[in-house]
Amino acid sequence: MRDFVIDNALIWLRDYHVDGLRLDAVGAILDSSERHILTELADRVHELGRELGRSLSLIGEQPFIDPPLLALGLDAQWEDDVHHSLHVHFTAERQGYYAPYTGSPEELAGLLLAPRELGVLYERVLTYSQTHDQVGNRAQGERLCHLASPQQCRSAAALTLLSPYVPMLFMSEEWAASTPFQFFSDHRDPTIARLATEGRVREFAGFGWRREEVSDPQDPATYRRSKLNWSELDAPPHRAMLAHYRSLLAQRRSLQGQPYQVGWTDQPAAITFSRGRRHWSCPLDS
Repeated sequence: MRDFVIDNALIWLRDYHVDGLRLDAVGAILDSSERHILTELADRVHELGRELGRSLSLIGEQPFIDPPLLALGLDAQWEDDVHHSLHVHFTAERQGYYAPYTGSPEELAGLLLAPRELGVLYERVLTYSQTHDQVGNRAQGERLCHLASPQQCRSAAALTLLSPYVPMLFMSEEWAASTPFQFFSDHRDPTIARLATEGRVREFAGFGWRREEVSDPQDPATYRRSKLNWSELDAPPHRAMLAHYRSLLAQRRSLQGQPYQVGWTDQPAAITFSRGRRHWSCPLDS
C-alpha cells in the first residue's frame, strides 16, 4: 500500500510533468511505523527531482503552522490563521472554525509574524486571503469581494503579497470576479448524489445557514453559476483590481531578503508594516 501511494505521486511528477503536489489534510495521515510515510514520500520525490534535474515540491495542507510536520521533510505547508483572522475582521462571522479568532489588528499582526516566533522559515509557509476551500465551503460560494469592501480586498492582497510568506492566489481573485465559486459535483450514482447534497446541508448547519440557502452540488445550475465571466477583465472595477495585484507582485519581486516588521493601530484599524526602507499602511475598516 505504501508503494501504491508513493508511486501514484511519482507518476504525476515524472510522467505528467507536474511541478509539485499539495497533500490534503496531512494532519489526518496517521502513521506509527518507524519511518512516516510522508518522510518516505518526501525522500522519493526529492530523489526524483535530482534525477530529472528539476525542483519538485511537496506542500501539506494544515490549518496551523506545524514545525513537526515540516520536519518530516515536506517543502512547505499551508496555514489558515491569517485568512481566518482577516475574515473575522471583515465579516464579523464567528461561527464554526472562526470562533477562536477575534479579528483584531493585534491578533492579525501577531499571525503575520508567527513563522518567525516559531522558528520556521517564511519560505516554507503559504498564506492567502482566499482559497477554493474558504470560498467553496460557503453556502453560496461568496468570494471575499462579495463580503468585504474594495479597500479591504486591496489591503488583504497587500498583506499577503508583500509579506515574506509564500503567497497563494485563488483563481480570479486578482480581478475580483463577480461570479461565486460554489461546490459542484456530478455523481451518477443516485445514492452518492443524495449523500453529497445532504452532506453539504449538515456541514453548514454549524455556520447557521439554512437548508434553502445551501446550493445543491448536484444541480447543474450550481456549476453554471460558478463559471467565470472573462469579459470582466476589461471592465471596471475588475480592471483596477487586476492592476493593483500586478503592482503588488512587481513590488514583491524587489523585496527579497528585506527585513520584515509589523505593527498595528486600533483606531483606525490598520496593519502597518515595512520591508527594509519601504513602509505600508493597510486600512482594515474602510
